[in-house]
Amino acid sequence: LADPINFIFDTTATTYDLGNSNLCSNCHQSRRGEPAYTDPADSFEITSTHYGPHHGAQSNVLVGVGFAELDDAGFSYPAPGSASHNDADFGRCTGCHMAEYGNGAGGHTWNPALDGCNVAECHNGSLTDFDANNVQTETAALLEELRDLLVAQGVVEFVEEEHYELNPETGDIELVVVPEGYEPVVGTYPIVQVQAFFNWIGLEEDRSHGIHNPAYVKALLENSIAALEALA
Repeated sequence: LADPINFIFDTTATTYDLGNSNLCSNCHQSRRGEPAYTDPADSFEITSTHYGPHHGAQSNVLVGVGFAELDDAGFSYPAPGSASHNDADFGRCTGCHMAEYGNGAGGHTWNPALDGCNVAECHNGSLTDFDANNVQTETAALLEELRDLLVAQGVVEFVEEEHYELNPETGDIELVVVPEGYEPVVGTYPIVQVQAFFNWIGLEEDRSHGIHNPAYVKALLENSIAALEALA
């Protein structure tokens, strides 16, 4: 499990050596490639509300492979493995999430440690939070913009579930509406819409809001937004 990894989606057997992070990457990957990787056609059928990459494709984001690299807005994609956080000694999974324990982060908490980011070899004490250069703020806005376009075009919907439960204060059985969140709508779509959805859900569930690979994430989101706008 510590050997260089071959991403499950990649049938070309390209391997990437992430050092101590190879173990993490065996699980934290998309498993499924973007829709055009296996089904290069003009349309794509979403057959399940669970369609998308595996929940937690962090290593794909870090390396910069496996997502739908659309080019509608002209944002270029960095070469795989060139992300600033793909550093053998101070980046990747272990360098950031298992830095020396302090302030409830690092060590075996798996929580990213700001102290690890601020070592001299990286940000050299310049960070007061993880939103360096507003990357997380800007990524959050782009994710929301892309999600809203997918909703407007009928590819994604917000789902609520109704069920009955006991109110312990009154003893009554009451109807309760529970928000389940956003999920894809089963159906057949132009493949670009499904590619944009794949990018949105994969980057949403990456949960770093761009930090794992800022240039790659921005290119994916900006190009996906432009591709959907071109369909309107």
